[in-house]
Amino acid sequence: MCLVISTVFSLSAQADLVVYTDRNPAQFATAVEEFEKLTGEKAVLVMMSNYKAIVDRLQMEKDLTHADMVIIKDLIYFKDLKNKGLLQGFEETSVLKTVPSFMRGMNNEWVALSMRARTFVYNPTFLSRSDLSSYDDLADPKWEGLLCLRTSNSSYNFALVSGFIEHYGLEKTKSILEGWMANLAQEVFPNDTSIIQAIAEGKCAVGIVNHYYYAGMKDRDPSLPVEIAFANQGQGGVFTNGTAAALLKTADNKALAQKFVEVMLSERNQLAISAAHFDFPAVEGLQPNTLIKEWGAFERNPLSWDVFADHLSEAKSLFEEVGYN
Repeated sequence: MCLVISTVFSLSAQADLVVYTDRNPAQFATAVEEFEKLTGEKAVLVMMSNYKAIVDRLQMEKDLTHADMVIIKDLIYFKDLKNKGLLQGFEETSVLKTVPSFMRGMNNEWVALSMRARTFVYNPTFLSRSDLSSYDDLADPKWEGLLCLRTSNSSYNFALVSGFIEHYGLEKTKSILEGWMANLAQEVFPNDTSIIQAIAEGKCAVGIVNHYYYAGMKDRDPSLPVEIAFANQGQGGVFTNGTAAALLKTADNKALAQKFVEVMLSERNQLAISAAHFDFPAVEGLQPNTLIKEWGAFERNPLSWDVFADHLSEAKSLFEEVGYN
């Protein structure tokens, strides 16, 4: 442990701007290069295994941390960082305002850099797109034996169901989860890619996944017999999540952090960041330059992630109550 801490401190001490992240730093390489050319300052992204590792590091380092920012792959965690007293707000510039308000913290403590949808994939041999409508419709008995889902032990599903509680209410969300459990084609899957593969093999007709897993598989194999459909269109919009940057309260270089975020929100870097992971750009109206642009426009649920996050513990309790493992 001491060796790791020493290495991080040594690396960070050489930089003017330090970012802790659970994303691959290569995803932000073009933005780092542009930032360093514009400012003459050095930025270092320190990769950690997950959100917990980042929080543990920050709480251990306290005021001694070299970190100015974090970049985290799940929006639901930023409320926790805020509640722990670790964040301060970015300045609300015209650049930050290009990101929709529901993809930013209420006081701009965090701002999304890319966006993803958690939505339907289906086998067109069994279904057509018009058969699919809403998340709650998949709880109807007509889907019995046709549904494949990922384990509940995933931040993606914690986030999705937290959003359901805000959108549908607690009791209806519980009813949806109970219906999903009754409609499973087989036991829950460990990840999204295995769901997509099962659908391709005809083991189930429909599943719920992050869109980029499907995009990556479709990019590698255009003949993959699976299609995508956006949930809740005309019914509040598909639930989205994303990767975002946040400004730490202990930041020594607030102005540089602000500049780095604004560089990442430029059109060039938005396209590079989103393309690296088949994500959608966070900036409103900016179209991706990968195969996902062919999917067209879709309605997104506009409820605030700062509000969703308040339901995280309720979501985890519901999973236990309905036996969603």
